[in-house]
Amino acid sequence: KQRPINPRIEPLMRKELSKLIESGIIFPVKHSSWVANLVPVRKKNGEIRLCVDFRDLNKASLKDHYPLPNMDQILRTVSGSDRLSLLDGYSGYNQILVRGEDRYKTTFTTKWGTYAYKRMPFGLSNAGATFQRAMDMAFRSLLNKCILVYLDDVTVFSKNSDEHLMHLRQTFQICRQFGISLNPKKSIFSVHEGKLLGHIVSKQGLAIDPFRIEAISQLSLPHHKKALQSFLGKINFVRRFVPDFAALVKPLTAMLRKEKTFSWTSEGREGFEAIKTAISQAPTLANPNFDKDFTMYALAGAETISAILTQVNDENIEQPIAFFGQSLHDYETRYTFLEKQVLSIVRGLKNFKYMLSNNRIHVLVSHPNVKAFLLNKELNEKRAGWITKVMEYDVDIRVAKIVRGKGLCEHLITDMLKNQAAEPKDSEQHAETTYQQSNVMLQPGNQQPELPQEIQESRWMTDLVNYLQHGTYPE
Repeated sequence: KQRPINPRIEPLMRKELSKLIESGIIFPVKHSSWVANLVPVRKKNGEIRLCVDFRDLNKASLKDHYPLPNMDQILRTVSGSDRLSLLDGYSGYNQILVRGEDRYKTTFTTKWGTYAYKRMPFGLSNAGATFQRAMDMAFRSLLNKCILVYLDDVTVFSKNSDEHLMHLRQTFQICRQFGISLNPKKSIFSVHEGKLLGHIVSKQGLAIDPFRIEAISQLSLPHHKKALQSFLGKINFVRRFVPDFAALVKPLTAMLRKEKTFSWTSEGREGFEAIKTAISQAPTLANPNFDKDFTMYALAGAETISAILTQVNDENIEQPIAFFGQSLHDYETRYTFLEKQVLSIVRGLKNFKYMLSNNRIHVLVSHPNVKAFLLNKELNEKRAGWITKVMEYDVDIRVAKIVRGKGLCEHLITDMLKNQAAEPKDSEQHAETTYQQSNVMLQPGNQQPELPQEIQESRWMTDLVNYLQHGTYPE
């Protein structure tokens, strides 16, 4: 049964349909046991994209589990390169032929007749896996050496311009060999930085797309729970760039509890503005150097844990590589400060695992008994499991009077803004951010109170310890 169509878009649909027929992407059919409905979608430029509702066909299809590349690894591999070319496939999926006997399964109905696809359309459950496999096979000789492919996004990365020209020549040779068409209007050649998978990649590292920052900064207060959930979903994409993210969004996530009536408190409003400000000031994350040691600051608060991964560059400047933050479950908030600090190590290492597996990590903690805890052989099963997970890494535990999480994060942000202000502005490129080596030790006169070990490890003293060491009041 055909769906009703707005008469105003009928001419646009007919035009797009004619274009698909002329280009050999679809063809008319008379009989088919599979028929789907056409769904017109308006583009930003006012034109129409013809999509097909393949839900019934997808339910009957065997699933192809060929994996898509890990987006984070692609971004990390590309960032740090001196030269980049960001190539876009022209109607990528349509470059794959559909097997003759299967074409009738893609039949769809229109006001002007029924048609089927000769070339692979969007909307099929296995289209992404099929296309990724084809691209990986085509570029396998250069894959992960100077080329990374995510569906129809082909990224060529090199150390210098001469090497880049050679890599581009090899890329175009493969495109000609396999008949892969590129879109010149959406491709960018030989640049120092560019937009990839919603991020800005450059030799300096990885940054949030400024357009995304601008869009988030202009969002107004959500008026109901679903709108707040949508906001949190949008900003979750950039959480790796925001120090102490979990603590910043805590007032907002608390508003989503079922037992609470949705209403904005002063704490919620402050939290909403604070997270938007933190995103607008998010630092550029440096690219990890796997020939050097890493440093991870393990931080624990009353209701959240966090970790900051850094590395000292060739200029002896400590730079942030990634941030991790997580809200604690209700039962975890009752852990002692020592247990919370160990938990922040365990989950921080797990979050950064793909970068830390074969490198030495200097873990900085503030509790003096963390090392003894990790050597204790008489712990219960859960805590013994924590130790086992830490033992998977080459970890060097160092005790330091670390500033509590919020203070350390503010210190990193302040350093970033100072360096940005000191650098000359470039209208054509994003300002390069450097980081002075972070001094995370407490200054004289601002010392945290020294508490006896038995108090720090007592469950009954958790609220007192959190207040004295973090300034956090009990609920």
